[in-house]
Amino acid sequence: MRTKTWLPILLLSFLVAAKAIAVPMEGLYEAVVPVEDTSEARRGQALARALETVLVRVAGSSDVLQRDGVERILANARDLVQSYRYQQSSDRAGPLQMAATFGAVGVTRALTDIGIPVWGANRPAILAWVATQSRDGRELVTADGGGEWTRSMKAAGEARGLPLVLPKYDQAEQSIVGLSDIWGMFMSPIEAASQAYRSDLLGVARIAESGSAFRARWSLRGAGVSLDGTVDGNSPAAVTEAVAAAWAEALAARYAVAPGSTGNLQRVDVVISGVDDLAAYAEIRRALGAMEPVSEAAPVRVHPNTLRVRLAFNGELELLQEHLALERRLQQRTKEQVRAARGANPDQDGSSATVSPESPRGTYADVVNGAENEPAPGSDNLGFMPIPAPGEPISRAPRSQQEREDEENFKSLYPVLYFTWNP
Repeated sequence: MRTKTWLPILLLSFLVAAKAIAVPMEGLYEAVVPVEDTSEARRGQALARALETVLVRVAGSSDVLQRDGVERILANARDLVQSYRYQQSSDRAGPLQMAATFGAVGVTRALTDIGIPVWGANRPAILAWVATQSRDGRELVTADGGGEWTRSMKAAGEARGLPLVLPKYDQAEQSIVGLSDIWGMFMSPIEAASQAYRSDLLGVARIAESGSAFRARWSLRGAGVSLDGTVDGNSPAAVTEAVAAAWAEALAARYAVAPGSTGNLQRVDVVISGVDDLAAYAEIRRALGAMEPVSEAAPVRVHPNTLRVRLAFNGELELLQEHLALERRLQQRTKEQVRAARGANPDQDGSSATVSPESPRGTYADVVNGAENEPAPGSDNLGFMPIPAPGEPISRAPRSQQEREDEENFKSLYPVLYFTWNP
């Protein structure tokens, strides 16, 4: 079930202070599977298995394989593959492998055509503190570890399309949080040690071995997420994959976007200050357009340092806000902060969305507003005094930027969100 709350209920202080750093997950549409030989019959089977892996990643849940219509997608795996190659396994002693790459557009369309939500490539980074206990004692799964647990955890994250960050656990971190704290899942010292890292979510897991079985107790915190659970597995690879699967399914339920027709799209105006040049304008357009819920990002108006963009999007506004929060260069401003900025400097607060009379042609303001449609001198849009009609006063004060912005917001049919661009 998708959580209906957003950033105000962040649970971890270090995640409140840090910028969200959602990671564009690479390799979502690639998979490597074993294959017995290079015959055409085996090739078709291998492509279907590789596509299964991709569908689970893109949908965020293995349940996708049980949905009506997916069997038909798998049967047509040849139509979706972009390239494939055969290779030997890394240890040279394993079976022959096929590495296949599928088209993102084709896979996404195939899933949305049968009504399955799609989880985009921009995914929350998870700092994972994973402690294990076996007959040999306890250890922490670290970024530089070369053992089975580190390999299994990294492989599990890759298999599920999760950007996992494992701690280094150097002497400085060991002085803040002990292994017993991590095993006991005491959040305060873990949070303190986590301040050295930039991530969107904090994942903590303790995995205990009992005979030939493993049981993991886990917690996932941050960005409106507060979840706990347990999973089992018969090997380090199986239990870490189960942990990654639980995390992926929880996040996909939150971030995956259900398909919707253009007529059902919602719209919101986003006002972004700190847009000082054409490069920033172009980068903002790219960032907004790449967000999974966004169908269209159309510039409405621009002031020398403020861009107003109208977004058409699928799903609830809360879902869009969560995706906006994952763009680390966008920092949201509340209406109260906007009003405070206006009070401090009403003509320079960056909240206006009109063209300044000082804006020269050839600037990014011309690109957005259209230089060929630039208002003529004397236009009220530029803040100049209009030529009075008979019977009107000879002059009147021009409207301030704040007044023009307030009027535009009043006329807008859509909610307005405020952000600052901080590249």
